[in-house]
Amino acid sequence: VAGTERTQDADTLLALIDRLEGDFCIDTRRIHVMGESWSSWSVGRLACAGSERIASFLGGMGGFDASGCAPERPVPLFAITGDDDRFIVERSVEQWAEVNGCDADPLVEDLGSGVSRSTYQGCDADVVFFDIEGVGHAFIFHECIGPAAGYCRAYAEVDQLDDALVFFEQHPLPE
Repeated sequence: VAGTERTQDADTLLALIDRLEGDFCIDTRRIHVMGESWSSWSVGRLACAGSERIASFLGGMGGFDASGCAPERPVPLFAITGDDDRFIVERSVEQWAEVNGCDADPLVEDLGSGVSRSTYQGCDADVVFFDIEGVGHAFIFHECIGPAAGYCRAYAEVDQLDDALVFFEQHPLPE
């Protein structure tokens, strides 16, 4: 709804993209956005409101309300969650899969170590969802080093940054 805080977030972020495009040489077919925790909400709204400009997005460890979303084009989603956020993220992914015209039941693969990957089928744009048992609200990487290591969990099966970058590379805006 125009004028709401949610719309203002998307408008502000689209204005930032305008500014970046004006000031820098940017491949406008490869604008991808990532949200972790509460910022997942903002990038979900941005992907909906700016679907003609946002190639794909990551929603990690936080929900993004897709109810009422009617994007100009379907936007690919890469999502990841653990125990603390499972309910809200699962619901968000299901809503986004519906927006993208996916079949209701995804293909679920057990990757080991409590990691499963759900890939929705029949979609107008890809929806991929990683769910990790036994992990709370954390970043997921292959290796946890440096000052942020306390906020990270290490898994051989998934690395949200590396896997998201591969997903982004595979999902530019259509010509």
